[in-house]
Amino acid sequence: MNDPTKLGRRVVIKAKTKSKAGKDHSGSSGKEGVLYVTVEGQEVEKARVAGPNSKFVQRKLRSTGLIPTYVTLKNYGETVF
Repeated sequence: MNDPTKLGRRVVIKAKTKSKAGKDHSGSSGKEGVLYVTVEGQEVEKARVAGPNSKFVQRKLRSTGLIPTYVTLKNYGETVF
C-alpha cells in the first residue's frame, strides 16, 4: 500500500457555541476549524474558520490550498496529514 508522505499539517474541527455568556443557547451552535502547519518543529496557525456546520468549515479550509484533495477530513476531531 502506498501512503502519501506526511506534510506536517493538522486540522482540528470542534463544536463552538456562538452566543454570548448569559444569553439563551437555542439554535446558536456551530463548528470551528483550525489549520496548523509545522515549521521548523513549531506549529503555526495558518487558518481559522467558524461556520454553521462542518461541511461549510471544511470547504473554507480547503479553499486555502493547504489541504490536498486526497486527504479526508473528519467531521469532528483532529486530522493529521
